[in-house]
This record gives sequence, structure tokens and C-alpha cells, in this order.
Amino acid sequence: QAFAESGGGEFEGVLLKTLDVIGDRGLRDPIEGGFYACSRNETWTQPETEKMLTDQALLTRVFLDAGVALDAPLYLERAAGAIDYVRSRLHDPGRGLFRAGQAADPEYHILDAAGRAARTAPPIPDAAFVDGGALGVSMLLRAAAVFRDEEMGALGVKALQVLLTEGRDAK
Repeated sequence: QAFAESGGGEFEGVLLKTLDVIGDRGLRDPIEGGFYACSRNETWTQPETEKMLTDQALLTRVFLDAGVALDAPLYLERAAGAIDYVRSRLHDPGRGLFRAGQAADPEYHILDAAGRAARTAPPIPDAAFVDGGALGVSMLLRAAAVFRDEEMGALGVKALQVLLTEGRDAK
């Protein structure tokens, strides 16, 4: 937001460095998409491998907005990877909402694609919460506008309707 409001300037370098570190050093899952919750070291190279919906939604919005503002396809690609992860792993089509996240498993996430395919993925509990769900909806609606994707927008609207009708933490 500071970048957009200031027209770039001093914030551009900080924004670019931050997004590049998140995307390149280990906080982004290059195999299954999405972002890890945080790093266990100062260089952001040892992720805490839990993947939370709130982190996906917030980081994806930043990558989307930066991709648009900077005309940076790489940032849009990284946002799309996180959206694909949310849609394929955290979305519960039976309930029409998003699960809160996927458990951490450092041993699973150091594997290459073939190694992961041969192993069971970390569990994704059925818990879903209004705050994370609302952020997920916001992410999808913004992404639907950026990518001009009506299906994505419809998914966001459906999840919003579930949140509005239930009006509580879904179990």
C-alpha cells in the first residue's frame, strides 16, 4: 500500500527485495505452490513448513498487487501458484469454504516432486475459520479481477455466501 500511495520511490527497493527473498529463498513452495508460514532463521532459508490460509491470502494479495503495479509477470506467477494451492488443497468444495491450513512436516517439504509423490502429504484438518475464510475470499476476488477469471470469482462469491450465512467459525 505504501508503494502504491507513494508512487514507488523509496518503497520500491524494499518491496522488490522482500518479494524476491520470499519467492526465492525458501518461503515459497516451488513444487506444490503456496507459502510457508514463516522462517526459522534470519536468512529466510529454513521455512516452518506449515501453510496457513491467512498467509496464503495475505502474501498472494501482495504478489498480485506488486505484479500489477510493476508489470511483473514473475510476481503474478507466484500469486497464481499460491491460488492454485489454496484451490486444490485448502478449498473444501463440499462445504464451500476454505480450511485453515496444512500441518507442518519438514521432512516432506525437503523432498523433490518425485519424493513427495511417493509419500503422504501432511494432513489438512477440517477446521475453517471466518477470519481466514474472509481473507481467502478477498484474495480470490482480487485475483479474479487481475486474471479476468470468472470461475475464480464465482468460487470467491460462493465462499463469501457460506461465511455470511453461517456467520460463525465453521467446524
